[in-house]
Amino acid sequence: MDKTYKDGVMDTIDLVMEATERVLVPERILKSGPATIVFWRNGQKTIVKCSKGTEPDDYSAFCAAFTKHIFGTNSKIRRILKDITVVQEPKKKRQSRRRSRSLSRQNRQRSRLLSGRLTAVR
Repeated sequence: MDKTYKDGVMDTIDLVMEATERVLVPERILKSGPATIVFWRNGQKTIVKCSKGTEPDDYSAFCAAFTKHIFGTNSKIRRILKDITVVQEPKKKRQSRRRSRSLSRQNRQRSRLLSGRLTAVR
């Protein structure tokens, strides 16, 4: 059987998808008090616990377990976040168009007044 280039590429994509699912898709998630244990299809397990005084949240627990599964340890996650996080300066508030138009109108009137083209009315 003769395979075309496209068939070969599709086979490769299928293999990559299968491997990705084996590593990244959980097989089972177990909740036990403040701890969440995620069992992965590749046989590994990841345990995460919520802080004292916080309510256990399934979504946050899974996100934490997924990130820990990918990067290995909490300290490595913190290091990566510290290295790549940039704090953006808050943008300066622009004046509204109405305000800036009225200011420019006032400035034009002032300049006319100073140049003598407009007489002041009191």
